[in-house]
Amino acid sequence: FIGNHDMARFISHASGSVPCGPWDIVSNQAAGWKSPPPQPKDATPYSRLKLAFTYLFTTPGVPLIYYGDEFGLPGAGDPDNRRLMRFDTALSTMETETLAYMKKLGALRAAHVALRQGAWSKPLWQEADFLSWARTATGDQVVIMLNRGGAEKKGELTVTPAGIADGTEFVEWFTGAKAKIAGGKLPFVVPAGGAQVWTTK
Repeated sequence: FIGNHDMARFISHASGSVPCGPWDIVSNQAAGWKSPPPQPKDATPYSRLKLAFTYLFTTPGVPLIYYGDEFGLPGAGDPDNRRLMRFDTALSTMETETLAYMKKLGALRAAHVALRQGAWSKPLWQEADFLSWARTATGDQVVIMLNRGGAEKKGELTVTPAGIADGTEFVEWFTGAKAKIAGGKLPFVVPAGGAQVWTTK
């Protein structure tokens, strides 16, 4: 999980609205009474939320979503992290876009057995702000890329360590972009603060 009833909301940490660490329970509770964090006004915290959930949904284990985190409900420590749920027209444009992303992420996990039961490769690319790995199962291969940096990341990812063969055709889940493995490499361009998930079906 990236959030639960014991800690301040992820979106509030991501926006810097809660100055204490996520497990500083006492300070988080105090922040809720003294200065409850507002809804973020810029896109960066939402991008961070999407990256965190993309990681959660594509690594081993069963992901848990604390209500409201699927669109970025703010809040400091308990009880401020238990604000009333909001729906539909009560959501801002950025909240609505985040919720739509989460629905696609849920559909991704449901559609790919590799993400639920598949092998988890060692990192295929590992830097301070960029990480890529693969999840593979019989007849199902998924490559995940996360770019938390402030600049676009472009390159060719070597996928042969994950057992992905030349000629394998991939589709990027969120954009529909297509690519074919040649020379053991998958070409990619991941926007700043963005994620890509390449699937074989």
